Order: sequence, then structure tokens, then C-alpha cells
Amino acid sequence: MSTNIPPVWEMVKDAVFHLESPTSYVNITKFIHSKWGKGVNKKTITSQIIGLTVNHHSRIHYPQAQTLRLTSSNTDLDLLYSVGKGHVVKYDVNVHGIWEIFEKSPSVFGVRLYTENDSAFLFTWNPKKWNWNIEKATEELQDSGRYKTRWICSSHRSAKPGDRVFIILVGSKTNGIFGSGFIASVPEKSFTLENKEAYFVQIDFEILFNPLTTNALPTSLLENKFEEQLWSPQSSGISIKQKYINQLEQVWLEYLISHGNIFNPYYLPIDEDEIFREGSSLLVVSTRYERNRDARGRCIEFYGYSCAVCDLNFSDTYGEIGKDFIHVHHLTTLADNGGKSYNVNPINDLRPVCPNCHAMLHTSNPPLTIDVLKEILCQNKIN
Repeated sequence: MSTNIPPVWEMVKDAVFHLESPTSYVNITKFIHSKWGKGVNKKTITSQIIGLTVNHHSRIHYPQAQTLRLTSSNTDLDLLYSVGKGHVVKYDVNVHGIWEIFEKSPSVFGVRLYTENDSAFLFTWNPKKWNWNIEKATEELQDSGRYKTRWICSSHRSAKPGDRVFIILVGSKTNGIFGSGFIASVPEKSFTLENKEAYFVQIDFEILFNPLTTNALPTSLLENKFEEQLWSPQSSGISIKQKYINQLEQVWLEYLISHGNIFNPYYLPIDEDEIFREGSSLLVVSTRYERNRDARGRCIEFYGYSCAVCDLNFSDTYGEIGKDFIHVHHLTTLADNGGKSYNVNPINDLRPVCPNCHAMLHTSNPPLTIDVLKEILCQNKIN
């Protein structure tokens, strides 16, 4: 029996390291008692096992799991994966995917499988209520290639960095969508101009024009095409129904092209990955090309949902919850193109990759090639 008593979670980690996988709560408890004595409380051991299990929905009742993060953030506190009542295996991000601790409501947390860019939100602008300097915003986007600002968000429970955003004009005779981009921060509490407490997110715009001088994508057209969606919401940041997201992207792109705002749906500015920090976790928003749904969709339509590096298919591994889940990696870096915008071919320039391989590709600058990472993976399997 050891006289050097570590924290119970470290005992659990040591037990899992030595026991065959999968193992049970009972076997973990027996191992701990044999090494550190039966004075270690059984309930404490069980609670620590739950707190360390990435897909156990009760883990959020323990302090170590009450921090917003992704389980790909390399913390020792994301150790186990539940394979059935009372049984766990060592958590492997390659096999089990990335899980997320998110805020369901103020100070109330939840656990879910992380899906990249699977949500879209409708944010409103009413010029009668907010005197936003839209001219300055559009000039900044035109001059620098980007514009970022904060926006009130009623869907703070589900909104996350990387989610798609559409901006719609309300309170006008010419209501409609006039901008799009991505959420670039976790929702945070702050105060409105009326000194009322609310949640806000940062929005990183890719397209923006002045709807007071240029015709927006009309609300009437949207209402006719997407009848079940609310297009004149009272609050900003409502969810767009999942079944409409891809169709809306196509309608938006066609509208922009037909009105001369852009001439190629794959012509978007490339910029380096942005990293947003929340506590000890890293929330990564990839390049805009990798986030463009239309380019992404055409890439996946051609290559499928299996990782181009390791062949992992989330649907085959997880069933229904893994359906249609994959990242998309851009083969051309900013440096390769001299930092300039260019036209993207989704078949030649994009590849589907799993989150772990995506992260490994970006461990160097410039990123590793698909073939190089395949070779590294093959060599390590042999060794």
C-alpha cells in the first residue's frame, strides 16, 4: 500500500493506465483500494470517474467539468469514454470524436458531441433602435478584408465559435439579409446601451453592404421559400432551422452573384487561423474557405465523409450521431498564395479530414501535406 496519497482523480488515471480496456467502475475501485487502501471513499471514486468521462452527461455536476471547453484541448481531465453503464475505456479523440462542455443557460452546463459549423443564426439590425455606422463598417471590410463587431445574441445557450451568421434588416420597408459571417467568440455577458444585462458574441463578417442604399435579399422571398422559418424576429440571434441552412446558403450566393456583389461563390479572402481563448481551452476558427458551406459541400460530395488521412468515418463509428460529421482542410496556405485572395476549386483545393488529423496537419507552418501525415501515421502504426 502506497503512503504517498495523490488526488483521487489521479488514482483513477493510474488505475485506467494499468487495467485492460474496457474496464469497470468496480475494477477501478478494487485497483485503487489495493494500492492506496480501502480508506479511499467508493462514492468519491465513482464521482471522479464520472467527472473524467467525456460523454457522461452527469460530469457537469463536478467542478472540473464546469469550464467551457472542447475535449481536444489536451487536459488530463478528459480521460475516459463511457461504453455502457459502469464501464469505460480510455478516451481517444481519433475514435470517440471531440466532445464539448457548453453552457445551456447561465451557469448551467451540458455535454454534447462537438460538430463543426453545424448551426446557423439570424441576427437583426433595426436602424430605429441602433444607430450603427454601417457605412464605416462596410468601408472597413472593403479596405482590410475583414470587419468584426459584437452583437446581442438570444441563442447564447447553443451559439459557438465558427457557427454561421446571417444579418437581416428589420423595421424597414426593405427588410432582408444584407450580411453574413461567422461567430468568433463564446457568448459573454455584458450590458446594452440601455444598461440592461444581455449575452453578446463577436461576429466576423465576410460579406456586408448597406441595406439602406443597396437592395438586401428580400424578406418576402425568404418567407415564400422557407415558410417555417421566422424572418422578422423580435430578438437577435435566433436559430435558423437545420433543414434550411444549405438552401439558404445557395439562395444567398445566387442573390449576391446576380446583383454584382460578388462574382464567384468561391472567391473569399484567405486568412490565417484565428485562436480564441476561453480559460485554459483553445477554440479554433479555421480559415474562411474551410468554413464556406457551398465549397465544403462540393468537396464532401466528391470525396465523401471519410478522413483523407486516416479513413475514419464518423457515421460508421458512431452511427446516427456521427452522420455528416467531418472537417474540411484547405490544401493551399496564405503563404503559398502570397497572402492574396484567389478562386478556389473545391475538388482540387479541399479535402475532408477528421478533427484530429486536421489539428496534426496544422502543427507546422506551412501545414503538413496529406501524404506526409499519412506516412507519419503509417510509420507510427508499424512501430
